[in-house]
Amino acid sequence: MYEELYAPLPDAKRYLERLGMDAPDITPEGLSELIVAHHDSVPFENYAVCEEKKIPSLGISDLFDKIVTRRRGGYCFELNALFCSLLRSLGFDARPLLCRILRADRAHPAPLHRATAVYFGDDRCFADVGFGGPMPEGAVPFDGSKQTARGLTFRIVPADGRSLDLLRLEDGVWTPSVRFSQDPVDEVDFIPANYFCSSSPDSGFVIHRMANICRPDGFARIADDVFTLRTAEGDETRRISSSEEERSLLKEYFGIVL
Repeated sequence: MYEELYAPLPDAKRYLERLGMDAPDITPEGLSELIVAHHDSVPFENYAVCEEKKIPSLGISDLFDKIVTRRRGGYCFELNALFCSLLRSLGFDARPLLCRILRADRAHPAPLHRATAVYFGDDRCFADVGFGGPMPEGAVPFDGSKQTARGLTFRIVPADGRSLDLLRLEDGVWTPSVRFSQDPVDEVDFIPANYFCSSSPDSGFVIHRMANICRPDGFARIADDVFTLRTAEGDETRRISSSEEERSLLKEYFGIVL
């Protein structure tokens, strides 16, 4: 049971083609290139959950079919699972992380996020291609040094026990973003969280439609019936007036065909 979670990646070359790049060097810099390419190519989106009422499969072959073959996106349990598989197939020492999203309006966040730790000898980096909001545009070292790219700055600091916090610099203040455990995590450990996020009436993924994709000069985002496009010239925000318009926006800006 659950053997599909541990299956090998079907085709690393096709995945890299989806990202528009060749195989990178097995270095933190190469990892950062992969992360940025992923952010710019594969959308964070929950339409399978919110609109199609599906519990996403976390099997590697199913994820490959959805994200690479059908050129859809997904949320953290999907995107970071397949990305971790890609990293391993390329020769990176990648291991899953179980995380908590830290927000001012949430006193006791449950561990409902997945990211990846990548080891380079004694050094480690944090990688995330499935957050859906402001996220590091590259690999963030565990050693506390700052990572800055595309106007965003992050660093990692110790938290409680064996946990670490990913902090984001906002208006000169370091704001907690993600807390993650350094304890080993197995692929099956994400099954309950994936089920909750895709089926519980308390899950925002069940209630709200969302899509987000990075661009070199900003991002495109759908939040329910509001579309936002950020470019170097500024933000354009408008209300989506029909399902036809929403499908057109999904295809044009996110590459999603429902």
